[in-house]
Amino acid sequence: KGFYGRWKAEGNSVRILRDAAKSEEVYQRENGNLRLGDQVWTPIPRVDGLKLKGRYAYKSKPDGPLQYNYWLEFTEDGGFRTGGALNWLASADLLGRPKPPGYATGKNELRDWTLWCKVDGKVVWSTDFMPLLDDLKDPATILLETFPFTRE
Repeated sequence: KGFYGRWKAEGNSVRILRDAAKSEEVYQRENGNLRLGDQVWTPIPRVDGLKLKGRYAYKSKPDGPLQYNYWLEFTEDGGFRTGGALNWLASADLLGRPKPPGYATGKNELRDWTLWCKVDGKVVWSTDFMPLLDDLKDPATILLETFPFTRE
């Protein structure tokens, strides 16, 4: 049920229909990117196997009306610990997946543009992952879903 969109590649064009009630958009392939008018879309680089290190946080401004500090800490051996970040990311999940623990320690893996978090060898949460285009081997900021987590 519902409409999930569709796309079709034809030569150097990619036709995308995102909403059944709107017109199809035609993107052009150029030098490994996609262009729609003056917008250029660059592919997200693969970072499979990247070992993050350090603490990454998504937090409020110090003088903001709502105060929050969600963080994940990574070690070079593939470990992680979190103080509520996974549970917060899971709060908007519409798929009905079991929620991760609020505080957790375990192992992580980056594969297929996804951060996989495991506790006792079992996946407790997975989320979209993208490094911002600074240093792909040691990113200062990462996106989890659409939220920027900055290394502290």
